[in-house]
Amino acid sequence: MRLEEQLVAGVAQELGLLDQEYHRLKQSMEETHYFSWFYLTGDGEMLEYFRTLIPRINATLSSKKYLLVVENLYEPIEPNAFTNRLGLPPAPGWSRSEWVVSATSREVCNMSKSEGDGVYESSPDDIMALILFALHQSAKHISKAVGQEDDVEHWHRVALRCFHYALLLFPQRHESPNADNNCIVTKEELIRQWAAQGFLTASKPPIRAVQENIHSKGIKHHDDVYQVGNIILQTFQEYSLLKLPFAPATKADEPTDTAAHFLAYHGLVIDHLTEDEMFHEEQCLQNKGWIKLVCEQTMEDQEWHMSGKCLTNKEESSGTTALVLSHFSHKPSLLNIIDNILPKLPCLSVLDLSYTPLESLPPSVWHLCNLRLLSLRGCTNLKSLYNFSNRGNTLSQNDKRHVNNLLYLDLTRLNINIFPCDLFQDMIKLEELLLAMCSNLEELPRSISALSSLLTLEISGTKLTSLPDWMFTGMQQLQSLKLIENKLLVSVPRSISKASCLNQLHILGCDELDEIEVFGGIGLKSVILSGNMQHWNLPKSLMEDASHGCLEELHIEGWDSSMQKEIKLDGHPTLKSFLLINAPHIRRLSLQGCRKLEHVYLRDLGALEELDLSATAIKELPPEIPNLPQLRRLLLMGVSSLSRFPWHKLQRFPDVFCLDCYTQGNSNHYEDQVGNTKKKFAHVCIEDSRLFYSFNRKTRMLVANGEYFQDFYVQIAPCKVNIRRLEDEQDMLANKLTELANKKSPYGDVYRHYMAKEFKVMSVAPPIRQTKSHVEMYATNRYPHGLSILLEVAKSISLTDDIYVSHLTDLSSLDKLEDCKLHLCHHMKHVFEHACYVGQSLRNVRVSQLKSLIRFYSPRGYVYNFDSLKHLHLEYCPRLESIMPSQSALPGLVTLDILFCYNLKAIFYQHDDDDETSISYQLPSLRRMRLQELPLLKHLRDDVDAIISAPVWKELHVRGCRSLRRLPRLRQEHPSQAVEVSGERAWWEKLIWDDDSSTMHRGSYQPKLPPPFASSNERAPVTSYIR
Repeated sequence: MRLEEQLVAGVAQELGLLDQEYHRLKQSMEETHYFSWFYLTGDGEMLEYFRTLIPRINATLSSKKYLLVVENLYEPIEPNAFTNRLGLPPAPGWSRSEWVVSATSREVCNMSKSEGDGVYESSPDDIMALILFALHQSAKHISKAVGQEDDVEHWHRVALRCFHYALLLFPQRHESPNADNNCIVTKEELIRQWAAQGFLTASKPPIRAVQENIHSKGIKHHDDVYQVGNIILQTFQEYSLLKLPFAPATKADEPTDTAAHFLAYHGLVIDHLTEDEMFHEEQCLQNKGWIKLVCEQTMEDQEWHMSGKCLTNKEESSGTTALVLSHFSHKPSLLNIIDNILPKLPCLSVLDLSYTPLESLPPSVWHLCNLRLLSLRGCTNLKSLYNFSNRGNTLSQNDKRHVNNLLYLDLTRLNINIFPCDLFQDMIKLEELLLAMCSNLEELPRSISALSSLLTLEISGTKLTSLPDWMFTGMQQLQSLKLIENKLLVSVPRSISKASCLNQLHILGCDELDEIEVFGGIGLKSVILSGNMQHWNLPKSLMEDASHGCLEELHIEGWDSSMQKEIKLDGHPTLKSFLLINAPHIRRLSLQGCRKLEHVYLRDLGALEELDLSATAIKELPPEIPNLPQLRRLLLMGVSSLSRFPWHKLQRFPDVFCLDCYTQGNSNHYEDQVGNTKKKFAHVCIEDSRLFYSFNRKTRMLVANGEYFQDFYVQIAPCKVNIRRLEDEQDMLANKLTELANKKSPYGDVYRHYMAKEFKVMSVAPPIRQTKSHVEMYATNRYPHGLSILLEVAKSISLTDDIYVSHLTDLSSLDKLEDCKLHLCHHMKHVFEHACYVGQSLRNVRVSQLKSLIRFYSPRGYVYNFDSLKHLHLEYCPRLESIMPSQSALPGLVTLDILFCYNLKAIFYQHDDDDETSISYQLPSLRRMRLQELPLLKHLRDDVDAIISAPVWKELHVRGCRSLRRLPRLRQEHPSQAVEVSGERAWWEKLIWDDDSSTMHRGSYQPKLPPPFASSNERAPVTSYIR
């Protein structure tokens, strides 16, 4: 909703004026917006509803003193909109009401205020109060998201620590802006440092349900940390506390964007220490939890920034736990700091030396026994990493064990070509190793196989040609392996099969790699492959025995292999996401039976001809798929979750298209169903008509121009089970009647009579065709919204067992409709109210068992003709009063059948809005009229004196029409011809003819009556059984 509509709804809600109609309209508007791919707003009815709300708001507040509070006004609004469009009485009036509006920016405030309005600037104390409140509210949200709603206090402490620690890493106002993107703190870096500090641990294990939900996705402890970190960051963004990427505020009105901007701009969190305090007052270091050192290259002095004591509690050990020297550019001072300060920080768990000019790693780094995270990211001058085996003075065994308690080691963007061979020898607790963008790295040390606790390994942008043979032997816990842009890498060791916990494999840009078959047999959950893969074959574990796979995500990009033209992953039990881009030789792709598959993305597949997505869980089809240039068959059978289809984006369409939500998609008869699909034909069977909301005017124009969708069958029903149930009930009734009629029972003659009558009724039904453009609606469980444009191109429609549609033309203008069948539509009062287009195209209509039908055509305004209508059949409509207005011409009507309509009084009636009365009514093509069981019918036309011109009228069948005492006068175009009348003898004898011209009137009809021995009593009861 637009801003003004949101304000109206908010005021009305506070006053208790919103009702169920509002919620219905809101839901309808949101559904229209979603199902049309945000193409339609669907707000027409809502705007009309708001127009009725405005006077009610004014009437409620006009005699009251009120206070209006609008928070976070995010866009300007005209000053008079509150009175003119919201219906609020003027605030400065005699009621002394007040308006308080808070804007998200000074610009919005200035554009929204009126002359004379007071503007109140929030004080720093006010903003601090809001920040503290937001932190408390975010803690509630976080505790709920992690399943620990009863431990808000713990997560409040976590939120405070994470928020304040993030402020330490972000640039402050006094720091000069740096355009280098390397200064931007990424989400992953921030979460790693939070985890190394121990912030992301819960006070108690998560509840069983939440834990099972996490681990059911293959997420273990390592990923739990990132999941919690992402929840915290997302919550901070929602509560305007922090947003990444972070850029410091440079103007006075920018600090209000987020709480982090405000605090960083005003320096309210970070303490400033002098060089003397830093180097000479050891107690000062013990009292500070985190230290960040900043030095600009043009300055010789440094400023030291630390967090305050507010984050320290008695249970925690005293001492500094984080030292951040990122981008510290003054080398002499940097070495001085490391040599003098590191020995004084025994509790240090995070050491960030990223983007510093170090040439070698000082020995003091390896004395930090509690170090959990070491970042050397971007230290491009670093030539060697300090190695214990190369030291003159070796550490004790106890020191070695504690020095290498690292969990996170970031060696991104180092220029080292070879690491010391025993670098990783004792890092048995290391969980994450990043070797990204190490452009000179040529060889990995053998000691990398000693990383038995490693969970994540990323190697990218190197000169590696191979990996150590036994590299993965000891990596029993490895979960994620990323090999990215290693242009010279030609093979991966088969020892990767030893990494039994590996579930995420990303290989991107390794163009020379031609062997990935070694990955078969691993329980992978995520596989992403990208690059110039000319000689690749998919692992057999992915192509065969898919029922035993664990794969959830498979993304392939740049597969240029000509050896494989088909991908078949039928029935994969765990696959959830599939992406295939730039695979020019793939002709067939089948994901049929992958029941957990929700996301499919295909692009740049120039040779793809056949695609099978049957029996999957996809919710929407990307527009790129049906527009693939060579795609000629697209199968979507058994896709019960599909809710949106990109009709509005179609530029072409497959020759064979089958979208059927009812079929199972992988049953024993699936192959037969596929074999029965027709070429140049679209078959659509769905439950929800809203799938066609995106079928817009542009799509209609392409269809009208013959671009695609020329032959289609669309069925909309809850499920085929219900359709079959209705059909089975009708078949059972017919079979039972036949059985009873054939039996020698006391009622056999009655059943035979009924069956004969039913057969007679069916034999006179008009020939309703199922055209090449057919839409069928069966027992829909909601109003069939979204079909307006589709029905404009449909040539035949069948609507059965409907309780929502009151007028067929409410659905659409029905521009091309030729054949129409309506059955059991008990809410329908008039079939047509608008006939501008349908009157020109409609040919055949059959209407049966419409309990609420009053008129067949009841025009709103202008009365249109039905120029093409040939056959009209109505039966079992107990409330039907009349059929057509006499002003509506029926030049093509051939047959008219009206049966068992007990309330029908006239066939042609005088329309209320037309005072002109014509004494002549033309039916130039009428050949047969059948009237049966119409006890109240008195006249064919309510104007008794009207003359009907029907030159080719041959037959009139009348049964059970005891009130019909006068037949219409006919214009004598052919005096020698007469209409043959079949009816009861008693009825014929009671007919009234014109006195002045009885011969002409009566001579227009030729009776064909029952034999004289038949009963002449038109109300004779059945006497063949005991009543």
